[in-house]
Amino acid sequence: YDAVAKAVMNGWFNGTSKTTFEPESTMTRAMFVTVLGRFAVMPEIEAGNTFRDVPEDSYFAKAVAWASAKGIVNGISAGVFAPNQQVTREQMAVMIHKFLKANEMELSQNGDTAKGFADDAEISDWAREAVQTMQKIGVIQGLPDGKFNPKGSATRAEVAMILSNLEKKIPK
Repeated sequence: YDAVAKAVMNGWFNGTSKTTFEPESTMTRAMFVTVLGRFAVMPEIEAGNTFRDVPEDSYFAKAVAWASAKGIVNGISAGVFAPNQQVTREQMAVMIHKFLKANEMELSQNGDTAKGFADDAEISDWAREAVQTMQKIGVIQGLPDGKFNPKGSATRAEVAMILSNLEKKIPK
């Protein structure tokens, strides 16, 4: 609850209506990049980008253009961002990791990494470093069963919690 309230209060998220948040709803790649852009307080940027599946008049076009320009997103293939595809937990970790690198933020690594995740073997090679780093800095703790669920979809509540954890780690 506290993370969701913080995310809404800080303007990272909008509700799904004036009175609902839908914490268990999953997020698309477009939604996640938009929320990350709001978290980052991205500068005004023109919507033009290199992804043919990102309409310039869409609510997420500027966020995708910003994230692409910063090297936070590359798309799922040449010229394809897949904005309506569910963002996976490992994709989310990679985007946050790239966001930190793009902003030259090195956060202290004090998270519990001795045990790793019960499903470490399921984490894609391209996401392994990012997932491990997010765990080491204490931004991602995993699920109650000790798994990360890398291919699973990220919920709105999970993203709110992760961004709340991240904000606490970023020096003021």
